[in-house]
Amino acid sequence: MDDLKSNWVFSSFKIADLGVGIVAFPSGYICFIYNANCNKTIYIAAYWFLVHSSVANLCVLTWDRYTAIVHPL
Repeated sequence: MDDLKSNWVFSSFKIADLGVGIVAFPSGYICFIYNANCNKTIYIAAYWFLVHSSVANLCVLTWDRYTAIVHPL
C-alpha cells in the first residue's frame, strides 16, 4: 500500500515537471525575450503555481524516500 502512495507522488511530480517544461519556460521566452503582446499576469501566476507545485512534490518525494530508507518496516 505504501508503494502505491509513492507511485502517486512520483506521478504527480512528473506531471508538474512536464507542466513547467511545456507551459512555463516556452511562454516565458515568448513573453519576455521577444516582447510579445501577452498577459504577463496570467503567465506569472501559472509559472509560480507550476514551479511551486514541482518543488513541493520534490520535497514530498524526498521525505517519502527518506522515511522508507530510515524506517523500512
